[in-house]
Amino acid sequence: MPQKARRIAPDTRVDTTIRRVDTTIRRVNLVFRRVDTTIRRVNLVFRRVDTTIRRVNIVYRRVDTTIRRVNIVYRRVDTTIRRVNLVYRRADTTIRLVKIVYPRGAGLDRRVACPHRLLRASSGHMKPGPTRIRPAGARRGLGSARFSPLLANAKARRGQP
Repeated sequence: MPQKARRIAPDTRVDTTIRRVDTTIRRVNLVFRRVDTTIRRVNLVFRRVDTTIRRVNIVYRRVDTTIRRVNIVYRRVDTTIRRVNLVYRRADTTIRLVKIVYPRGAGLDRRVACPHRLLRASSGHMKPGPTRIRPAGARRGLGSARFSPLLANAKARRGQP
């Protein structure tokens, strides 16, 4: 007979530090001691402008298995993520929304290791500085490059179909 899931105190704090001095979060290993609980909310607050996670606050609210929303907000243009707020809303096994917000009117620092697939340049203020975003079709290999408007214009000038 399976055991009933038990609640954990709503303000369980875990202090951790990434010791490598680098501009990338290489690995975050969150180990949960109990197998019958899941995370409802994770609040990561970066207190200083450097490459270290200062505090991880994990609050266990209810027992389910869902990531409903991931909201990542970069407060300043540097190599530090200021706040990551993961809210688990309902029992489901899918990530519903990943939202990345950058400061308006500022380009990202080139040292930030952000894959281009995360930088959806849907508006002008999200462009990552001097680095150019390739068209969506060009990322998936040569077979999808025909969807690129730049390539279509070049073929038209050469008279190719």
